[in-house]
Amino acid sequence: MAWIEPKKRTDGGTSFSVRWRLGGTRAGRPQVETFGAGSDTQNLARAEGFKRTVAAAGERWPDGWVKGAGFVRDHGPADDPALPARSVEAVGLEYVDQLVDCSSGQRSRYRSQLRTLTAVEVRGRQGGAHRPFDTTVSSVTEDDIKAWLIGWDRSLKTKANYHGLLYGVFNYALEKGEVTQNPLRRTAPKRGKIRQSQADLRFLTDKPSSRQMSIVDQRRVDGCDRCTGGSLDYSSRGDSRASPASRSCSDVTRADDPGIPLGPPARRADPDPDQHAHHWG
Repeated sequence: MAWIEPKKRTDGGTSFSVRWRLGGTRAGRPQVETFGAGSDTQNLARAEGFKRTVAAAGERWPDGWVKGAGFVRDHGPADDPALPARSVEAVGLEYVDQLVDCSSGQRSRYRSQLRTLTAVEVRGRQGGAHRPFDTTVSSVTEDDIKAWLIGWDRSLKTKANYHGLLYGVFNYALEKGEVTQNPLRRTAPKRGKIRQSQADLRFLTDKPSSRQMSIVDQRRVDGCDRCTGGSLDYSSRGDSRASPASRSCSDVTRADDPGIPLGPPARRADPDPDQHAHHWG
């Protein structure tokens, strides 16, 4: 006959084990089933119910009972119809829509990237062009990902950004049971390679940038002096439009009459050697 043994756990809760000998005889092998997943009240109720079930089965395991799992019913094909496989774009759009830490602008960019990936066409290993992401999510393989990374004519940084989006999409599909593994798990571009690919890009900081602009402004002033023979009077205008830094040679006007443009410089028939040396070096 089955009986129940309580056991105190280290977390303070109590588990209840149902013990009996198979067939209810002294020669029967000892059997045990433990209930400890719920509260103490729930565990005791489940143990008592299982004890009655064992007694009704003749001191044997009840039909359909799996130790540690309970009653498990086999699902036939009619009970669990297979869901139709969805496309990469469909799963991707659902993934993007459920992101909580994503701005509306970033969400729109993700959707645009998914549409771009659907239209990407690369050459496969077996020859012939194909679209690796214009298919069902379960059909994409690691070879497809590698062919895309190798064959897509984009910078490594751009491909790394798209790879990150796809990694999240396929992880989402994995959680939903639509794929058995993430094909992008071993294909991420290395960060060092991405940094090396951007080594030729240089950006001016505030200090070098202001220095470069001052040089440009000074050269613009010098150019205007050469065009007018040094006859410009920048101080004759009281507004900011007379500033040489904001004007080119084509829009410089005479100091004595601002309404008359100078136009291109005229050639002198007999230039003064001293003045020529001063302006042209």
